[in-house]
Amino acid sequence: MKTESAMTDSRAADGAMPQAVRDTRTQLWCLAAAAAVGVVIFPLIVLPMIDFHLTMADARSLTFPLNGLVLPRTYLSAEEIAQQYAEHRVRFQLAALGMAIGVVPFCVLTGVVGARIRRMEKGFPIFSVLWWMSSVLCTMTPILMSLCLALAAYRPGDIDPEITRMLNDLEWLVIIYTWPIFNVASFSSGVAILRCERGKEIAPRWVGYVGLATGSWCPAGLTAIFVTGPFAYDGIFGTYLPLALLFTYYNVFFPSVIIGMIKEVRDARRAMAVADLS
Repeated sequence: MKTESAMTDSRAADGAMPQAVRDTRTQLWCLAAAAAVGVVIFPLIVLPMIDFHLTMADARSLTFPLNGLVLPRTYLSAEEIAQQYAEHRVRFQLAALGMAIGVVPFCVLTGVVGARIRRMEKGFPIFSVLWWMSSVLCTMTPILMSLCLALAAYRPGDIDPEITRMLNDLEWLVIIYTWPIFNVASFSSGVAILRCERGKEIAPRWVGYVGLATGSWCPAGLTAIFVTGPFAYDGIFGTYLPLALLFTYYNVFFPSVIIGMIKEVRDARRAMAVADLS
C-alpha cells in the first residue's frame, strides 16, 4: 500500500509540474538513452578509429608533428594507400561501422538542443530552424565519411588502386570541405543565446561568443585546392585547427545546455516541495 501511495504521489507531483519542465525531463531521458547507446558502442567507434588513424599515418610524418601526425599524408601513392586498406580491411570496416552507429546519439543530442533553442526564441524561430537544418547536414557528414571508408575497404585488392585513393581522399574531404554547415550550426546557436532575454538562455552568454568565434573559421574550404602544405587535408590549418575549434565548441556548448536542463528540473522540484510545505 505504501508503494502504491508513493507512486500515486509521484504521478500527482509530475502532473503538477509545468509542461515546459516535463518536456525538459523527457528530453533528459532521451539524452540518457543516447548516452547509454554511446557507452555501448564507444569501444566499437574509438578503438578501430585510433587503429585506423595510426595505420594510415605515414611514419615519415612523425617528424612533422603539426602537419600529418594522424591523417594519411596526401603525397602517398595509390599503391601505398590501397596496400594499407588491403592489409587492414577488417579494422577499417569496423571503424566505418562505428562511425555510422555513432550518428544515433548525435541525432538525439542535436534534436534536443534544437528544442531548447526554440524555447529561447519569440516569433518565427529562425535560429532553431537553422540549427535543425544544419544539424541534419552535419549528421550526414559522418554517414558519408563512413560510407567512403567502407567502400574503400570493401575490395581494395580487386579494383584499381587509383579508385581506392580517390575514395580515401573523398573520405577526408567530405568532413573538412563541408565546413559551412558546421559554421551555420555554431552561428545559429551563438546568436540565439546572445539575442535571448537575460536569465532565459539555455547556456551562459559567453558560450554564445564562443559559437560566433568558432563559426568564423573559413580556411577549411581550401583543402580542395591545396594538395600539400598546411592547408591540405593533412595540414594544421586545413584539418587540425578547424576540428579543434569545432570539438572545443561542442564540448563547451552541449554540456552547458545539459547542465541548464538538469538545473531547471531540480529547481522546479524544489519549488514544488516548498509550495507543499507552505
